[in-house]
Amino acid sequence: MTTTRGIQWPLIVLPAILVGAFEFWRHAIFDGVPEPWGTLAAAVIASAGSYLYYAYTISVVERLSASLHEEKARQAVMSERDRIAGQLHDSLAQTLFFLNAELERASAALQRGDVQSAARSIAEAKDGIAFSHQDLRETIAALRRTEWDKPLIPSLHNMATTFYRQSGIDVDVDLPQSIPDLPPSVQHSLYRLAHEALTNVRKHSGGTRARLSLESAEDHVKLTISDDGVGIRADKGEHRGFGIPEMERLAKNAGGELEIESGAGGTTVRLVLPVGKEHTA
Repeated sequence: MTTTRGIQWPLIVLPAILVGAFEFWRHAIFDGVPEPWGTLAAAVIASAGSYLYYAYTISVVERLSASLHEEKARQAVMSERDRIAGQLHDSLAQTLFFLNAELERASAALQRGDVQSAARSIAEAKDGIAFSHQDLRETIAALRRTEWDKPLIPSLHNMATTFYRQSGIDVDVDLPQSIPDLPPSVQHSLYRLAHEALTNVRKHSGGTRARLSLESAEDHVKLTISDDGVGIRADKGEHRGFGIPEMERLAKNAGGELEIESGAGGTTVRLVLPVGKEHTA
């Protein structure tokens, strides 16, 4: 396929070629023709050649532009697929883990004849199913929305409460009363990143406590999620899972810088988001 590089050099040398051709035609071909008519004929021929090449150039540019639009559309579809995968991952993974744990507790209680404990676990599982159904409905509705339309701070509080209820891991919450006026898409990315980080705490950390904080300053907002677990263990391939790449994508979408610190004392995920910076959707 012709590229812009393939047409740029002819565009550079074409004026010189046309001037030379014009002079050649005027003096060699139209030498016996009265000068005004010879000059006019040479000019018409040179203009026709110029028009044909520039028409060709325009068609090439239009084809390249159409190809670029197609590629952008393809990238948009892939990005949307990643977003939907992240939404479903966030909304279902934690609830399914909780349901499995409660049903295992109920099974163990029945085996030892403790009907009351089994009934409590089943009741918790039923509540979890109801929550999962509602959460899935909200996720589907969110996929249809073009913008995040929830207040971020209360949403983070609710997330921490739900996380504790389903995982049993205490979450220390330190959130401000308000935050700078961030675009809805950026607020959504912050929420999703916090959800993803807490999901990883539940799945991988083995810890008993987590912390969720959001600091607001004049020039930046900093979101931090930490735990007291075993850290990210490369020998188990956790660095290759869905969680970290998804958090990196969300941080990029928000226009911030993601930092992940991990060791024997736990893992800290930190997103520093400059305020006033132009953000992507």
